[in-house]
Amino acid sequence: MKRIKNASAHLAFALSLLSGSLLTACVSSPEPEISHPLNALDDPDFAPILKAVTQHFDVIENFETKYQVHITHLTPPFRESMSRRYERIFGEPLTQVAEASQKVGFFVTLFTGNRDLIDLDNKDVWTIKLESGATKLDPSRIERLRPKERWAPFFPDINKWSQEYLVLFDLPPKGSQGDAKSDIFFNMNSPAGSIRSSW
Repeated sequence: MKRIKNASAHLAFALSLLSGSLLTACVSSPEPEISHPLNALDDPDFAPILKAVTQHFDVIENFETKYQVHITHLTPPFRESMSRRYERIFGEPLTQVAEASQKVGFFVTLFTGNRDLIDLDNKDVWTIKLESGATKLDPSRIERLRPKERWAPFFPDINKWSQEYLVLFDLPPKGSQGDAKSDIFFNMNSPAGSIRSSW
């Protein structure tokens, strides 16, 4: 009987130590830090700049929407604001649009049910031009961007049916710009309809 009492005492002592260590671990463990980025349109440091450099177009014929397009001009102020937001969200510098600093760049979100139209790099369907004064330039690069989850925090018009593109042009020759306040034009022409955005 004495041995049983001793065994019970040892067991009780071991359990008390275990519960004490678990309690200490629970008390001393730091709370996880969880944060969620603001929606792009709710971010006071980002939303005004995004709105200032983005244009939206619905191309409709006979009450049928042929395509929708959202064009963001990657101006220096916008790239700076986007880079700050990108680093806050992903914890690393933004490098994907670095080439735009030496070019004229646009981020294009295209939505259409037409499989031919969804490929902006299809030259049989699309003619993309940058117009500055008398100069018309073809894109130096059209890149389809993936994954869309990486870009959605910056461009709120992205959805699971849209397709996103980075469109770059070489800088227009000096002196080719027009005299108007908006002296460059981004033109998208297709059999389904054409748009001309001014900047």
